[in-house]
Amino acid sequence: MKEIIDGFLKFQREAFPKREALFKQLATQQS
Repeated sequence: MKEIIDGFLKFQREAFPKREALFKQLATQQS
């Protein structure tokens, strides 16, 4: 289970900054 959590945190650190604009756009469209 720890490996899954570590992988998720690694994904958030590496991928989220690149995708932040996309996530914000999607959130705006949904609301």
